Amino acid sequence: MQQVILTPEELFYLCSSLGAAEIFGVDDVFYGMTDAEIAERMQKAGESLGARGFAQMDFDGIGTLEEELLALIRPFALCRQHIVSDITVKGKDHTGFQFYSMEDAMVRLIKNEDGTLEVHAVTGGEAASLLTRAFHISDMPGSADAPFIAQQTELDAAKRKKDIRTSLTALGCGEAMAEIIAAGLREEGVYHSVVATDFTNMEMPIQTFLCLSCPNGMLQIVPVLDGGEESMEFRNIGAEDVRTHIARLLNE
Repeated sequence: MQQVILTPEELFYLCSSLGAAEIFGVDDVFYGMTDAEIAERMQKAGESLGARGFAQMDFDGIGTLEEELLALIRPFALCRQHIVSDITVKGKDHTGFQFYSMEDAMVRLIKNEDGTLEVHAVTGGEAASLLTRAFHISDMPGSADAPFIAQQTELDAAKRKKDIRTSLTALGCGEAMAEIIAAGLREEGVYHSVVATDFTNMEMPIQTFLCLSCPNGMLQIVPVLDGGEESMEFRNIGAEDVRTHIARLLNE
């Protein structure tokens, strides 16, 4: 089985049968319910799966689930790595892609407007390709300026100025890079982020790849400490760099 559409309750029912008490990155549809209410909703989810031919329910309401469906769902319950991409346009966040992986399987989760969830089996290479294409990097000329570090307070101050670009160059930022950063501060650029949570890595479980793009090019943004202050380092980045970073996040 390569794909399936489920209700959130059906997905929780399947993951529960595999031993999972929650699904990372998916809202708990049973939040605030009593144990009796949860049991009733779970029973209905099992019956729904049975009516769709995914389970054989006995008189006690206990189902035998289709193995192909369980194999598809297993990365949710036994997740080793969760990957989510977000795009921020004009100050509004939009979730792009969401993936769950285990040792030998990966799935993509799509949340539909009607509340249903699509689950698609994908390979690591397919996931990397989808994430890379979301950056829209093919025709960007880029910047040749040196990396630039600015404290968050300096960026906030520059944002309030009429001429943001000049305020940034006064801090030592190159002209081309200042134009891209200014577009971001004016909410005219697009922020792209990919966050990978590795549940097997206790030392560095979360890795983030953040970029800012506009028609003038793309920059990687790296949070750093500068003089003990929260700061951002802006680095030039090209198409091949984006592919390399995403492949590294996916362990490809």
